[in-house]
Amino acid sequence: MYTDYLQSKVDEASLHDMMTDLLSKKGLLRRMNEAALNGRPHGLVLMTVGRILASDLSSAPDNFMDTVINSEMIIANALQLISGGESAAARLNERTFAFMFSLLDGQTLEAVTEQTITRLDIFIKKIQESAIYAYLPEIVHNSFIITDTSKEFLNARIKELESMAAGAVKKSYDTTQLERLRREIHLATQLDWSLTSAAQRLNISTSYLQKLYKKQFGMTYIDDVIGSRIEKAKYLLSATDLRISEVAEQCGYQNPTHFMRQFKEKAGATPSEYRSGRK
Repeated sequence: MYTDYLQSKVDEASLHDMMTDLLSKKGLLRRMNEAALNGRPHGLVLMTVGRILASDLSSAPDNFMDTVINSEMIIANALQLISGGESAAARLNERTFAFMFSLLDGQTLEAVTEQTITRLDIFIKKIQESAIYAYLPEIVHNSFIITDTSKEFLNARIKELESMAAGAVKKSYDTTQLERLRREIHLATQLDWSLTSAAQRLNISTSYLQKLYKKQFGMTYIDDVIGSRIEKAKYLLSATDLRISEVAEQCGYQNPTHFMRQFKEKAGATPSEYRSGRK
């Protein structure tokens, strides 16, 4: 009995990463299997450190590996904050992390992924502010709906992420900044995302921002802002009982009439008609 007890404790410990107390790969696979039983679709975001963005390399430690290791611990701490103590975050190997989530009605994989990565960026910045030197780990990520709970399936997705990370090193700083900007636009639709304010934030001209944005994402900056607001409105209309004016405000519209006109133009129905059709 004592041997069985010790074995159970060893098995329990193996479900968590010793350095971070996040789930281990074994622990995540168990959670994936448990999630598959409840019938609701689940998504998984895999992430790793693509590179280190340092604003003051002169103050960084002599050993660059220390910087990398500390970056990974920052990611682990940020994931713990995002998961709110729930067993949804995992450290799969030295540099790879995961975050699992349930997809609620009206949510999409892309939207939840953007929200997760943006929140992760925010927490990383907050944690980094207290560091003795200035650097930010750049997160490379991919996400997918969990359709297979086997170790082979997970390992294949990790290899895909590693290939993405190798390619991310070659990306320009402009591209990195644009992707971060876009994630925040889609997460915080209620904020002022005028072209002028975004250009000032990146310290570039509005014309250059438009050129970069179209090249990077295949759409204009304004079209993307409007599209993100309309998608957020669709979710709020179908998942909440907020008044139309409240939905408009949460999506960044100061004028409800303008919101209703733009929503009908993009969605093909008025907000009220869309809500009625979703019930």
